[in-house]
Amino acid sequence: MKSLQRKNVLLFTFILAAVGATPVLGQTRVERADALLLRAKAAEELASHSANAEARADAARLHLESARLRPESDLQGIASLWTAGLYYAYEQPAEAARLIATAADRAHAMGDIVTAANAYLDAAAALVQAYPSKRMPTTEYARVQMWIGKAADLANSPHLPQAVRENLQRRIGPDEGHLAG
Repeated sequence: MKSLQRKNVLLFTFILAAVGATPVLGQTRVERADALLLRAKAAEELASHSANAEARADAARLHLESARLRPESDLQGIASLWTAGLYYAYEQPAEAARLIATAADRAHAMGDIVTAANAYLDAAAALVQAYPSKRMPTTEYARVQMWIGKAADLANSPHLPQAVRENLQRRIGPDEGHLAG
């Protein structure tokens, strides 16, 4: 039964990607971005049912293309940048950190401090992941510290509900120079 369900999901994914989400001439940039987003979600579905690195790479690429077609203030563009970064985190953690930090900067500019703070922390974690067994260059370490500092500043906002503030502070950890996990 599970095998049949998986085949149906894969068939639906390919049909959606091939037919329902193909950008066409005459579409606006946002309409093309929406079509790419549908294809990205189809690739995500495929990646979630297999350990397929190619499907993860496709999901990342399609999310990134969708984000690039959107204005910087577009919330879906911010989400797509962040999602692309999360998919790149496996094979390209430094690129993932750059994309997630860009999403954080855009969310911060829009006043979405919770998204910005969490994205800054994810960017820092992705960059740390790029150097698992070797010493991180000083410039990269400074970027990690900067992102953690930005997240800490945002986490101290009086505009946040106490539970959200505590959750962010828990992620930052007692020593603001290091992520808690």
